[in-house]
Amino acid sequence: MKKIILALAALASSAPVWGADRDLLTPEPHRITDQAIAADIKVIQTLQGRLAELNKKGTPIASYHFAKAQAWLDFAMDAYTINDRSRAVEEALRQALDLIEQMEAGKKGISMYTAIIPTSSLVRVDLWKKAEALKKHANFRCAEDKVAQLEVQLVWAGHENKEFDWRHSKPYLQAAERLAREADTQIASCPPLPQDLPAVADKTVPVPPAMAAAPVALSQPGLTDAAPMPTEAAVMSVKCDQSVPVAIVKALAPLPDRIHFAFDRAEIGSVSFSVITRIAAAMNSEPTLRLVLYGHADQRGDLNYNMNLSRQRAENVRARLVSAGIAADRIVIAPIGKIQPLTTERSAEAYARNRRVEFFFTMGPPQPVIPQLGDLQPEKGKRQ
Repeated sequence: MKKIILALAALASSAPVWGADRDLLTPEPHRITDQAIAADIKVIQTLQGRLAELNKKGTPIASYHFAKAQAWLDFAMDAYTINDRSRAVEEALRQALDLIEQMEAGKKGISMYTAIIPTSSLVRVDLWKKAEALKKHANFRCAEDKVAQLEVQLVWAGHENKEFDWRHSKPYLQAAERLAREADTQIASCPPLPQDLPAVADKTVPVPPAMAAAPVALSQPGLTDAAPMPTEAAVMSVKCDQSVPVAIVKALAPLPDRIHFAFDRAEIGSVSFSVITRIAAAMNSEPTLRLVLYGHADQRGDLNYNMNLSRQRAENVRARLVSAGIAADRIVIAPIGKIQPLTTERSAEAYARNRRVEFFFTMGPPQPVIPQLGDLQPEKGKRQ
């Protein structure tokens, strides 16, 4: 494999300067304080916010480089929250940052090479070759996101295999196999581009007026500035959701943004259960949605204890979603512990608001959310 490229430029003056000679996160041995963990989580969330801004400005979520940047961020967040003490988190974040900066700069012809980071190893050569073949396919535009995710999953699997053993890499290999199958399916069913349609009576098939007025710039390999299709007629004429900004294709109904928990408990209450059921139904009906579960605790108690408690809360939500038919690899767990309270007030109501799991959708059509407070469980008869 080629040498990893870590070409990083300075961010905007309002943001911290992240260079190749400076780590983005706290060094691994020092990630033991509330302040260090909070600062690291903020770095990851800042990169996630920059990626979201790219989509708001027109970069399709399902374009190759956008999907790959998101996959690297998912890798980094998952590795960080399971207390991975290798360099994997830092390396994954640098890969995401490199892509984000190039997309922000509007760079044309961004490389589609995927680095195997130093903490990883080469696994499943057959799937790597599969990914390369898919990138060269004439219909690659219809499977860009799947191929990008496939490659990062293979790096992720290689990391687990190198750091631990094959058993730990198995879930990521299964995800890679599934993504390869889905990419094949999407490419096989990919409709032809308008210019590739056959001629009829020595005349080309007429293009709908909406398309004639504003030619569609479908996302091509190496490009990230696909122009949005302006009208519903144009969307219907090329039914390849991966090729256009998905916000134009489908508008989703708002979903609840969180659930809450009782003091020192991780069990899901009946009202919270119904909220999760709504989330599962939405994800089943829109299979491109992917979800980060941010687990939180109130600000009392030990840092490590609360980190473990918030992880258990998030894991219980994921288990419920999986039991409802959502693939586990569509859900990332991100325990935050007590370091990001919604409010610093010291009251039963405030503590109840802080004991939560928040839902953050990272892929698929833009998913609006609304505040959900119907399942708050304030302590009764407790000293505040």
